[in-house]
Amino acid sequence: MQKHEGKNGSIIRVIFQITSLVHPFKVYQVRETYDHRELNMFVDDFSRLAGEEAVAKVFNMNGELMPEFLVSLTGIDVDVEVVHLLNNAYESPFCRAARIAKRGELTDGFPDPPLAA
Repeated sequence: MQKHEGKNGSIIRVIFQITSLVHPFKVYQVRETYDHRELNMFVDDFSRLAGEEAVAKVFNMNGELMPEFLVSLTGIDVDVEVVHLLNNAYESPFCRAARIAKRGELTDGFPDPPLAA
């Protein structure tokens, strides 16, 4: 998880390393980006996943994001629904997180994939 300064203010970039149910021996990366207008969405998403206390540690008393504490949100097991966006200029599709949920919410009924190497 990283905080960057974009053209229109701060953004939070979350990169998920995922194991696909279709290709369980490959590890993929999927990115989700929250810009400064979507900070409430970031708080909602990660409060649901990590708990309000974990997310509260990422903000100071003024409600400002403290990037050095974003690392506290790493390592959370989640389910990610991925959307592939094709662009003729690139060989591989851009992968974006369409939905992020607690582990098991999107994959209920699927067997756990083997651990990727």
